[in-house]
Amino acid sequence: MSALQIENTDRYLKITLDKEAFDEAQIMDLLDYLRTEDLVKKAQFDDSILELSKSIKKSWWSKHKDTLLK
Repeated sequence: MSALQIENTDRYLKITLDKEAFDEAQIMDLLDYLRTEDLVKKAQFDDSILELSKSIKKSWWSKHKDTLLK
């Protein structure tokens, strides 16, 4: 069995992860990101709000990457 399996059904995309192959914190961050994307789509924001988000993230990363990558 591989560390990652994806099953595409009529309604769902099922993802199975091997716990030993992935860091739980990273998975939780990914799930938070997906939840946020879902909420943004439901709120019917236009693409400019997503571009603003990307800009903020890029700016934050530029300011903090040296500290985080020590």
